Amino acid sequence: MSDPEPSQSTSDPEVTQNLGQAPVMMNPAPVISLEALVQALASHVQPVRPKSLKLADPPKFHGKLTESSQFVHAVLANVQSDTRYDTVQKKILYFSSWLEGSPHKWFFALLRRNANAYLEQENLKRSQANATMTAGGTLLPMLVFDNHFQFDSELYPFVLPELVDWREFLRKFNLSYADPDARATAERKLKLLDQKNKSVAAYAAEYQSYCYELDDTPARVAQNFYSGLKKEIKDRVADHGKPHTLEDMIALAVTFENRLAERDFEKKEEEAIEKLRESRKREAAQKTKPPISGRLPNQANLRTSQIAAASPTPTSFKRGKLTVEERQYRFDNGLCIYCGQRGHFTKDHPGLAERNIASTSPTAPSKPDQTDLGKSPL
Repeated sequence: MSDPEPSQSTSDPEVTQNLGQAPVMMNPAPVISLEALVQALASHVQPVRPKSLKLADPPKFHGKLTESSQFVHAVLANVQSDTRYDTVQKKILYFSSWLEGSPHKWFFALLRRNANAYLEQENLKRSQANATMTAGGTLLPMLVFDNHFQFDSELYPFVLPELVDWREFLRKFNLSYADPDARATAERKLKLLDQKNKSVAAYAAEYQSYCYELDDTPARVAQNFYSGLKKEIKDRVADHGKPHTLEDMIALAVTFENRLAERDFEKKEEEAIEKLRESRKREAAQKTKPPISGRLPNQANLRTSQIAAASPTPTSFKRGKLTVEERQYRFDNGLCIYCGQRGHFTKDHPGLAERNIASTSPTAPSKPDQTDLGKSPL
């Protein structure tokens, strides 16, 4: 068995000419390393800058001690979420932009002390440099404080410890404007705090803003929270068993509050459904009640029949003039036209017949004329 003949490639010039095609010369592709490829791609890719998280602006701080903690927390949240405030100087300047009144003056005084400290340090360095300067050298001039630029942080860079360290700056601020007796304030607030008309979540949030200042045991903190709950929620918690931590107490109180709210909603739905059923029953009863002579009495007929029924003696009933509707109603229903009662007609009305007879009897003889007195009959 002979070996197979090797296949002929079309890239061979002779074979290409035999096939009637122009010769094609293939150049080998250059070899590029993976590292060079990555570097080439990186040079054409724009770096992606991290976007800062947009938060609400802090409130202006005017020096009220009870608001200092809320203000510092708002500033810290913005500083930590925004990449623009990446230096201590930027953080401090952002912090100071929200100060008003007394706190603003406190910060200006801090900048003035910083300017004096910077000038003192810088002039000391220049004095030492001038003392060691050789003959023929140029002496360095001493710096003088310029009142117009006392707050320029570029002209007077920060040198004070509270202006070069962020935590030290916050500590100095809290010494001036934080509550000096936070524990006493917390005790006073907690004594007056209860749920009242607030939700459990709102009550818990306000409670937790003070309870951790007391350094009480977890069980004591939970018990104080339980004491301020609404009565119906306290009853449910007591039946279930009181938790020994504040977190568990809040979770259990929220659960029972939701159940009570759900049950109240169900009760309102049940009452509405019951009212609807009663209304439909009344409507059905009115539709199935047979009317008298194909019509229902109006208010005037009811009033007349009630008055007539309440009268013990028909003859003592003094009726007024009947309307057309009243008269027609009595006639259609076989009632006495005079008194509106059943069992007799107008002509048989007790006492009315005697009255009619008396009115139709012959009249008594009239008195003789005075002119005829003394005359004898013919």
